[in-house]
Amino acid sequence: MLKRIITLFALPTVILFTVAVGAVLAGDIFYPTDDASVVMGNPNHNYGWGEGIKVKNRYGASDGWECDALVKFDLSSIPGNATIESAELNLYYYQYDDNNPTGRDLTVYKINEDWDESTVTFNNQPPTEPYATSYSIVPDHFDWMKWDVTTDVQNYINGQTVLYGWKVMDTTYWGWFNIPITFFRSKDYDNPEYFPYLEVEYSGGGGSNISVEIIPDNPPIEVAQGGSFTYTGTLTNNTDDWQTPDIWTVVRPYGGYAYGPMEILNDYLLLPHATMTAPGIIQHIPWNAPLDTYEYIAYCGDYPFWPVDSSSFDFTVVHSNAISGGTDEWTTPEWSTEEVENVPSECNLIGNYPNPFNPTTNISFNLPQEGKVSLKIYDLMGREVATLIDGIKPAGHHSVVWDATDSPSGIYFYKLTIGNKTFTKRMTLLK
Repeated sequence: MLKRIITLFALPTVILFTVAVGAVLAGDIFYPTDDASVVMGNPNHNYGWGEGIKVKNRYGASDGWECDALVKFDLSSIPGNATIESAELNLYYYQYDDNNPTGRDLTVYKINEDWDESTVTFNNQPPTEPYATSYSIVPDHFDWMKWDVTTDVQNYINGQTVLYGWKVMDTTYWGWFNIPITFFRSKDYDNPEYFPYLEVEYSGGGGSNISVEIIPDNPPIEVAQGGSFTYTGTLTNNTDDWQTPDIWTVVRPYGGYAYGPMEILNDYLLLPHATMTAPGIIQHIPWNAPLDTYEYIAYCGDYPFWPVDSSSFDFTVVHSNAISGGTDEWTTPEWSTEEVENVPSECNLIGNYPNPFNPTTNISFNLPQEGKVSLKIYDLMGREVATLIDGIKPAGHHSVVWDATDSPSGIYFYKLTIGNKTFTKRMTLLK
């Protein structure tokens, strides 16, 4: 069982790590597809670019002073029947103008129509819900600000509402002087560690096309600074198509910012319904890693911002004598391809390509273990036209070509028999 989720990350006695397998949850980190500011003082100008988005008060000031921040995410990868346990919008507050009276609220409102960062302005900005989703208090120092948007995401997943992101506003009444402007990093900032993100945890729902799992060896594991722990990683293709996912890891202390992401594999070729297993993966611990409890997270998807699945376990820091030497930073572990098993997890008939075809087509199937295989072609009348395979085949992904040069145009069926299992599909020959 595994826990899936993510955050963003940066490190400083003598410590020991204890690793324990996480609880059952699923989740993702989502980065914005669009973010922008809309400004009353220049209502037809577009501010969907730059390294920051800003917020200035709505009420109490004269026309031209209001600034609002908009941010939008693609949540299509969340299963439609999932239960949203939590959803949190995170923006990094890095600058202010005029003054910074802490303790005031900044408010988020759900956006109800689609918009584009390249064209949105104050005059054509999308409508929002009339009531606020949640509030967040401005801190007295530069840091992450967080808003609870769980209800909005759950209603969207349930099909009860549309969701095109959120608008951040300062609804505090201000007079004529020292009106604060609050600046947040945007997705266009040059350091992804401070990008806006939406963190969602959920339970239930269907699986993803690609799934990753990491399992610590001999938990609980205790390892001193400068030491290491090991784990087994698996990557599974749950589809009938070839996939080329990336794998990366993140180390997140619960008391601070995360380290990473660290890319492990790039565009790894995974056959249909195949599982790659990498045992004995070594993660080295920096000799100066701080005392804390950590979450160790592996992601698969499109590195570094578009995960489709993740898995994690926790490790806890306790006192110990530090190991001298070793690395002074978190390093990327190696998932050894020498010990990878790219073997299908189940037998199935993938299909033929191209279809329709003339005169040749490739028929592909998966075999999880060695066995007797029969692959035959039949015409529309049920007459056998060709036998492509009749014998023992090893485990793995197989593809065989049928050359229909001597056959007339029409509809044909191909039947795959593996042991006591039979699969049949249709194809069309067009000449």
